[in-house]
Amino acid sequence: MNKATWLARKSASPAAPDHTLLALCVLTVAIRLVTTWLLPSVAQADETFQYLEQANRLISGRGMIPWEYEIGVRSWIIPGFLAGLFRVATWISPDPAARLWSATFFMCALSCVTTMAGYRLSQNAGAGRIGALFAGLLLAVWSELVYFSAHVLADSISAATLVMALATCYPNRNLTSGRLILAGALFGLTLVIRIQLAPAIAIAMIWLCFGKARARVFPLCAGFVLPVAVLAIVDWMTWGVPMISLWKYVQANGGGLAAVFGIKPGYYYFGKQLLVWHVATPLILTTAVIGARRAPLLAVIGIAIVVTFSLVGHKELRFIFPALPLCFILSGIGTADAIEWLRRRQKWETTAARSWLIAGAAITWVAASIAVSVGFHMRTFWTLDADPLAAMRIINADRSSCGVGLAQPKFWWATGLVRLRNDLQIYNADSTHIGNSAAAYNYVMDFSKTSSPTQYEALGFKEVQCFSHYPLCLYRRRGACDPASGEPSKAVHPDGLDEVLRKLKLLPSRSEQ
Repeated sequence: MNKATWLARKSASPAAPDHTLLALCVLTVAIRLVTTWLLPSVAQADETFQYLEQANRLISGRGMIPWEYEIGVRSWIIPGFLAGLFRVATWISPDPAARLWSATFFMCALSCVTTMAGYRLSQNAGAGRIGALFAGLLLAVWSELVYFSAHVLADSISAATLVMALATCYPNRNLTSGRLILAGALFGLTLVIRIQLAPAIAIAMIWLCFGKARARVFPLCAGFVLPVAVLAIVDWMTWGVPMISLWKYVQANGGGLAAVFGIKPGYYYFGKQLLVWHVATPLILTTAVIGARRAPLLAVIGIAIVVTFSLVGHKELRFIFPALPLCFILSGIGTADAIEWLRRRQKWETTAARSWLIAGAAITWVAASIAVSVGFHMRTFWTLDADPLAAMRIINADRSSCGVGLAQPKFWWATGLVRLRNDLQIYNADSTHIGNSAAAYNYVMDFSKTSSPTQYEALGFKEVQCFSHYPLCLYRRRGACDPASGEPSKAVHPDGLDEVLRKLKLLPSRSEQ
């Protein structure tokens, strides 16, 4: 066999597996599974009641109904998908942990795909294997990405689809129609999941079509309309009107809801992110700026996301999460460029010197991630709602448990039937109900700082455990339960919400009720 024939066969054969990328994917999944196991938490009540609880309601008919699903402000796309996972998990085990872990496994798999997409995106940007290595490493191990990407939130899911869309089409200049259709579909899915990302998506699509509109607009838009059409069909089947959830969501959030849930100043994200990153801020920003020279679109989209959410009155750190993977991809690219610049400046030409620089940079990034994760402003995330979760695990493990009383109904958002066995119900156990309804449950979750065990002893309850982070105590009584004597707990509307919804005509006025 001559050399020309050998080269032809080699070029025609499948590409060899990228062991670096495989290792990064394994690391991505492993670190998220371990942290979820060791540090169970709830990133936001939305995680439970907008997605997990509604998915559970689809397969079992059990679940509290928040206001969004009373008036049709949310689409059923995410809960519907999760319901399929829950159905499979229920076949494996009826334990609620099986349902919850199926969602966690999905989010970990999505994180793995995000790492792969960031790795390929860095290579396409001309950063080479070293730039791709650092981009993938940061997507795998950075503490904020580890935490939020393991939780079922529209923010974390849309971040993954956005990175995948960009990896499909940017900055490759020789795009096929198939890749453009796929990119458009991923952009459309990102919009369906998180409408607030519309400005960033518009910037990306215009950037990609600039100067090549005739060849790219049609396939990109053809892909884009596919998930939008799915949303229209799902809304029509569930709410009776196509696209109604999207319209009502924009109407509600643009009509004064920020005042109900709290308004923060426009500089909130900038200040909060500095507090979270603290000592790592110079490293992150410097390398991201360097990386932006190779992939400027990522920087523009990231800035657009932060600016968009800064203009919204109600702000939460998770809202700008889709910008973080883009930032750390740029930091990975910038790290590789900085290493190459330093190597040339110091004239370190040997392979060993280059390897030491790469290892030193990797150790620096891992150390920075650890420093951020144990800092005060990030540390609080790891234990959010850990105490209610522990209380519900105690209740689930007790085979004699037959009902749960909630002493303060306003704390409904810290519970959720999806986290309890299918034979357990949550009942209203406030001071006006507990005397008559105590027979309906044999556990009480009390979130009051002023409660005393003596007030429960008369009803036969004894303290099981009080928790350290929450003002939460768990009480138990012996004996069976009479469900008919209790009132199931409901999702309580925040103060002032109904007035805003009535003004927007999303709820009937009092005279119409």
